[in-house]
Amino acid sequence: MHVNINHGRPGQYEKLLGQIKNDGVCPFCQKNLPKYHKPPILKENGGWLVTINQNPYSGSKYHFLIIHKRHIENIKQIKTSEWSDLKKIIDWTTKKFAIPGGSFLLRFGDTEYTGASVTHLHCHIISGIKRNTNKKTISARVGYKK
Repeated sequence: MHVNINHGRPGQYEKLLGQIKNDGVCPFCQKNLPKYHKPPILKENGGWLVTINQNPYSGSKYHFLIIHKRHIENIKQIKTSEWSDLKKIIDWTTKKFAIPGGSFLLRFGDTEYTGASVTHLHCHIISGIKRNTNKKTISARVGYKK
């Protein structure tokens, strides 16, 4: 199983996950990415690529996906050199888009524990606006309460 449709946000994204599940493929593997993810790849290096999330979290100003180039599902599978590559992609993204502050989210393993919708290892860079009179926050599922 490459996607968990129970974790898709209602609407177009949930519909897309259903199509991916029916197709039986991983949407983030490089050969499949162009079919299911329309925004272009902004940058890539040895281990990772970064793109704009086509289904951003509500309220975000910036929402990027950093996708591992190999199909892996757990951080235990990341090679030492790929950790360095990840830092380089994060640094490039935050500099290129002048992001003064944000969140970095990396979920791994069983999606029934993480709340993720795609099993292929990927990360998020999410940034909103500076706090003002609007004190609403951006929310992301990171697991389930005990």
